[in-house]
Amino acid sequence: RSTASRRIRSPMLIGGLDRARVKLVAPSISMFLAPRFVHHLIEDAVELTRAYAQRQDVGPRDILHMVVTADAYRVLALNRARETARGLRIPLLNHALRVTQTAVLGVEIGNAVTLGRGVYFVHPVGIVIGGDARIGDRVRFYGNNTIGTAKDNGYPVLEDDVWVGAGARILGPVSIG
Repeated sequence: RSTASRRIRSPMLIGGLDRARVKLVAPSISMFLAPRFVHHLIEDAVELTRAYAQRQDVGPRDILHMVVTADAYRVLALNRARETARGLRIPLLNHALRVTQTAVLGVEIGNAVTLGRGVYFVHPVGIVIGGDARIGDRVRFYGNNTIGTAKDNGYPVLEDDVWVGAGARILGPVSIG
């Protein structure tokens, strides 16, 4: 008997996989779904819902609605996944997620950008955030914005609860908020 046939007939099967395979797969999945990653997704959902509703008391139904329907949440989730992929040094995943984010949602966010919790992309198409810009919690982008630098002399810092109007360009080492 081959080892493959012994595995298939083994009483140690779990849903068609033997326990040895599960032990190999489970750590990689749990590393990707690291507690920090999940924590950021939950925080983003709550803060994004608060920013959208413009009130602090939001319920689970409001949060679920935001997660399911809002492009802003998709942008944040993809960005958090990119951060996790870079931290885990998973080859090409960060690039694939960035291309997906740009092609599907129309927003381009650089690798060194720091996004706060609940950043709200009201109209995500045409938004470019580059360099090592820092974006605070609940910042709102109304579309077709550029945040970055023109001369490599520094990047903007947008503090909490800043609203960036449609078509706004914020370039250079400035702090707003």
